[in-house]
Amino acid sequence: MKVLLLVQDWISFYNQAEALALGLRQIGVDYKIVLTTEVEKSDQIYQDFKPDVVVGVGSWHKYQEFVEKPKSLGIKVLPWIVSDDLVEDHIDGYNQLGVIATPSHYCQKVFVRDGIKPEKLKILPEAVDPDFWKKITKTQEQSFLKMLSVESSFQIEEKYDLVKAKQTGVPLILTMGGDVTSKGAQEVLKALAKLDPNLKWFYLLKAWPQAHTFNRGQEEFELIKKFGLENRVRYMVTDFSREFVRDLINICDIYVAPSRGEGFGLPFVQAQLCEKPIISVEALSIVDVVDNGTTALLAKPIKEDGLLKANIDDLAMYLDKLIRDKNLRDNMGKKGRLFAVEKFKPQTIAGKLLEYLDLLK
Repeated sequence: MKVLLLVQDWISFYNQAEALALGLRQIGVDYKIVLTTEVEKSDQIYQDFKPDVVVGVGSWHKYQEFVEKPKSLGIKVLPWIVSDDLVEDHIDGYNQLGVIATPSHYCQKVFVRDGIKPEKLKILPEAVDPDFWKKITKTQEQSFLKMLSVESSFQIEEKYDLVKAKQTGVPLILTMGGDVTSKGAQEVLKALAKLDPNLKWFYLLKAWPQAHTFNRGQEEFELIKKFGLENRVRYMVTDFSREFVRDLINICDIYVAPSRGEGFGLPFVQAQLCEKPIISVEALSIVDVVDNGTTALLAKPIKEDGLLKANIDDLAMYLDKLIRDKNLRDNMGKKGRLFAVEKFKPQTIAGKLLEYLDLLK
């Protein structure tokens, strides 16, 4: 069987396709990865590669590329799609397909709510490579910390940079995403402001450079100033390699992201593979990718201004608990890796895809 992975042109979707490709390679399936922008210019790839099936990786909006075009060429299709919480078009077309894959039960519920037949939908989580996403050595960690060279004072007499923080046991907290607002950074800041001011911690935020990030980032900076947290928080916005992100996860002690929206939640899996405990919200796809109470502590969800958010008091309670208890952090982290390897390793996900492809025959 020859599988063409047709990928919407966005970094997270490409990473999703690459991890699946690793699994296909491990089980001996012939595949090729192509961006939708390439086939929009020319469909020569279909003639050259001659795929048996096209697996579209991206949003439901790419119906034309994922479904109509390959079907017009007589090629079977299996869209592997997410929802942005509203499916407005192509309902009838999707309902004509044999199988539609989606990465979480949350996305499945959204598709069913908006008219996709439930029997068409199959859960196919994203694959994550445990040989890459793992703990780094102490030497690598120290080198990365020095490269960041961030200094801070914790509103106490002694001053710290990241290297000294790690050396003296100050817990580092991390939130990351395309933007950190949607990952719940504002809720985290409000929760941190509730903690004992003598409790030592340092908060890192990592975002992707885009207009939305900078516009919403102003709200985070206003909160940082309001709560007097300037010396405890660092906000990074730039392009990052996979290695940078992996090392950033590794230097943190707690991964915190009570997301307001989450189609899958890849960073949660990556953080667990790097043996980091999770704090998030008991909602969305997050409940699919962590083990609540074992690898993660999940705050209750609330509705505020029409948005799903995490309960601030719950977040503060869980932050306080993990900041104070290194043994708990370590135990949750070790369990997190075992959980994530078993559930999301590429060979497992690729095998599940083949089961779904058999349903197309």
